[in-house]
Formats: sequence, structure tokens, C-alpha cells
Amino acid sequence: GAGVDTVFYPSGSSWNGPVSFYPRVWQKNPGDTVATVIAADLAQYQIASPDVEMMERPAIPISVSATGQLRLYRSQAHGLREAVAYIDQSQTVVLLVLRAEDDTVFERSLQSFEEFVRSYRPLEIGRS
Repeated sequence: GAGVDTVFYPSGSSWNGPVSFYPRVWQKNPGDTVATVIAADLAQYQIASPDVEMMERPAIPISVSATGQLRLYRSQAHGLREAVAYIDQSQTVVLLVLRAEDDTVFERSLQSFEEFVRSYRPLEIGRS
């Protein structure tokens, strides 16, 4: 089923502590691009938090052929503070997510999150 299978968090904290990172995978439909996936993800955020604001940030370089398209999402009414790096692959878009409980923790965690995104390596299935 759908859900989060892996969560990363600072030593001494827990998965539901002040900050965590987690991956999601978005299966692309024919014709989908990373831009259409970002738009669809924003629509989902807007359903859950109608006051959500999205801010585009500079892409995070991962490799010669891959970047993480970075978006920040905030909703004051729902206490939402997330950064999402969208990494385009042939049949999926990998989303690496930073979730923080307040603005201070969020801002303090962005550099570590960018390092986390830069550490991403695609699984090359069927290639040797």
C-alpha cells in the first residue's frame, strides 16, 4: 500500500520528532514531466491545507544528469513546514521530503536536507 516506509531523523530524536526526512515515489503516467508531478503534488497540498504557500528554490545538483527541483511548502493554519526535492527519473519522480515542526528547526535543517538530496543515487535496475 501507499505510505512512508523509511524515515531519517537526527541521532537522539525519533521519527515524529521536531524534524525528519523521508522519501516518496511518484509513478509517472504517460506524458508526465517533473513539472506536472510538482503541480499535482501542490494540488494535493492545497486539498489538505487550503492556505498552503509554495516557494520555488534553486535546484540541488545531484549528478551530471540529475537535479532535485526544490519547493518549500508552508501552511500557518495547519503547521505545515516542508521542503520537497523532486528528482526526475524515467518512470518515476522521487520526492525527498524535509518535515519540521517549526520555522527555526526548518531553517536550521535546510543545509542538512540539501546534503541528503545530493547523496541520492538512483537504483539502476537491469543495468550492470
